Amino acid sequence: RRRRRRGVAYILMFLLLVMLVLGIAYLVVKVAAILYPQNEEVEDFTPVTSLEEVLDKLEPDAQQPVEPTPDGSSPDAPAQTQPVVSDEGPLHQPVDAAALTNPDYRMIALPENGRVDMSYFDNAVFLGDSLTQGFDVYNNGTIPNATIAAWRGCSPMTLLNNQMDMGDGTTVNAIDYVVSQNPGKVYVLLGSNALTHQSDDVILKYYAELLDTLGARLPGVLIYVQSIPTVMRDEEANRAAKGQDFSRERINALNDQLAKLVYIRGLYFVNIQEVLCTDDGYLNPDYNGGDGLHLNGQGYLAWRDYLVSHAAHRWDNPYLLGSPYYDPAASGDWLGAAETPPAEAPGEGTPEGEVPVEGTPEGEAPAEGTPEATPEGEPPAEGA
Repeated sequence: RRRRRRGVAYILMFLLLVMLVLGIAYLVVKVAAILYPQNEEVEDFTPVTSLEEVLDKLEPDAQQPVEPTPDGSSPDAPAQTQPVVSDEGPLHQPVDAAALTNPDYRMIALPENGRVDMSYFDNAVFLGDSLTQGFDVYNNGTIPNATIAAWRGCSPMTLLNNQMDMGDGTTVNAIDYVVSQNPGKVYVLLGSNALTHQSDDVILKYYAELLDTLGARLPGVLIYVQSIPTVMRDEEANRAAKGQDFSRERINALNDQLAKLVYIRGLYFVNIQEVLCTDDGYLNPDYNGGDGLHLNGQGYLAWRDYLVSHAAHRWDNPYLLGSPYYDPAASGDWLGAAETPPAEAPGEGTPEGEVPVEGTPEGEAPAEGTPEATPEGEPPAEGA
């Protein structure tokens, strides 16, 4: 009996000792946690790689693209947004996640923001196809000091994958050429040629790659992407007979997706259809260059005038007297106020004495000295 009592006592002492050790260990851990706090574990970060991920991060409230600061610096991320500011400031286009899920290029496009004088375009490069070449073909002071980097028959894929013919026996990489001009702003218009032989997905893929390349090579530079214009109704039917879809519906659906690509990158979408097309959504006959796709001189003046009133707002813009954001310190004359379109020959869509844009009706010669490109791996363009 005495041994049994002694064994029970030993067991109780052992249990008490274990509890004492555990209690001391617990206190030591708590004191160490107070004296030496550990940093919280940081969650893994995965960069945004798709449009869907960008949309998921947008708040449903009204948003707008972050505009470059007056010193020319660019936003840090491709899809920054900021709330709409006071009603007294420049006009903003409110865009929310719902608008980007089912985009409408007209709602995403840059609204009118006063009028700038022509010096605004002195450091601009216009990148495009034969539609953009027309600014040089109709060399009547439409945009006198801008650089025209445009090649007949090109598309976003062409510019990325081919050397472009400069017309003097030399070739250049289109992006390198644009960068070499040290632009303050770049206006892009492409897509008409791609409609002839590329799907919408392919067009958008290469357009996105082109915009990303321009953005990376030209930090802080304003990049404007212009809507793909529709053609005249008769030309839509002519293209359909050739198996080419130039329908108003396809072009507008493509513009919807293109506007979204532009917006989420913090760039600016300019809806030139608003000025070049009639209420039915087709190219205005008054601006027809003769083939239902290209423009005449009057069309280029209307296009230029639209760009004058649709520049991204910055306080250092050379706004014209009477504009809401006019700066009295700005100077320079605007060529558009008293200009009238050049006279046109009867029955023709081009100004008298002018050479039509490449790709205009059969039998007419292209402008002398106008660069042409026949990209490898792509059929000759029948459009722009």
